[in-house]
Amino acid sequence: MAKKTKKEREKLIFEEFIKINPYFSGEQVLCDQCLEDPPDFICENDKNRKIGIELVEWLHEDQTTRSRALEDLEDIIRQTAFPDNVRDYLSNHGVSIFPVSEKFPSKSDRSRFINELIDILNQFLLTPQEEHEEENWLNDFRSHPKLQKYITGIYIYASRLPLGIEFVRGGDYSPKDAIQALFKRLNNKINYANYKNLKSKLRLSDFYLIVHYSMAMIYNSPFTGVEQDIHSIAESARKKLLNNNGPFDKIFLFYALKPRMAVYPLWP
Repeated sequence: MAKKTKKEREKLIFEEFIKINPYFSGEQVLCDQCLEDPPDFICENDKNRKIGIELVEWLHEDQTTRSRALEDLEDIIRQTAFPDNVRDYLSNHGVSIFPVSEKFPSKSDRSRFINELIDILNQFLLTPQEEHEEENWLNDFRSHPKLQKYITGIYIYASRLPLGIEFVRGGDYSPKDAIQALFKRLNNKINYANYKNLKSKLRLSDFYLIVHYSMAMIYNSPFTGVEQDIHSIAESARKKLLNNNGPFDKIFLFYALKPRMAVYPLWP
């Protein structure tokens, strides 16, 4: 299945937002996605009042870039020809790889990295079967310099629904990183020069910002207990916006993951 484009994802996110909060503007409006942005959407009421809507994802940019790079490497590994014994073993076992923080196999090292990964898995399978456990850890990479450089451990586990070989995304990120990422996204949008004259240029009555939490669940490890903590994080964001809401007449935080979808007004 092809990955959805940014425009397609935004359309789905905004549709869910409207389902949760159909009167977000104080009245019912009809909305259309813009082919060129900003804004991402323009909504109108029956009196031709126009509202511009800009969406932004709550993402930790550094973590997201690293996670996508790991995803690309996983794709390369999936397309690599493994020995028959390793391939058969992976049909009912998962392999989770723990990368070294702030490091990632360079393009020149990837081929050697994958070859060493195949080799260490093959060595593991050559050990007597009775020595294998339901859960196994490999962390001695002294004879595999590229593995030693880029990863801290390999976790091998029995599973009826194996995910194959995957890199652990979470790392040692903390809730503080996530909250600062939210504030950074808000600050960037509030101070974005292209928004300054957008209302007059497009003859908008209002201009709204929706910060949504969705893809972060895949690419980042934002914070623990998101359903419980989101309330306090929204309150912290409200306090941050008291002194500067930029060009926006309303700002919302949209937790866009089912089953606990919720909208939190951040401004006014």
